[in-house]
Amino acid sequence: MEKFIIVEREACGDLYAWGSEDSETGIELFDSRQQAESEIQDVFEDLTKNQIDSGFEPDNEPTAFVMELKEYNERT
Repeated sequence: MEKFIIVEREACGDLYAWGSEDSETGIELFDSRQQAESEIQDVFEDLTKNQIDSGFEPDNEPTAFVMELKEYNERT
């Protein structure tokens, strides 16, 4: 069964995966693309709420995206 991860692109262009202390790999793993996309949306909603509460202009969209774990491993 394929696993999915959430990644973000650093300023230098490298990708980094969201971490998890509970995972053997240190990367947060999801059983489906939909689960990972839902996690991105939940985190983004919290982020924008905190930005607004702090008086900052909220981001327009998440910077994170979903990738298959095997594709990430091939790139790193």
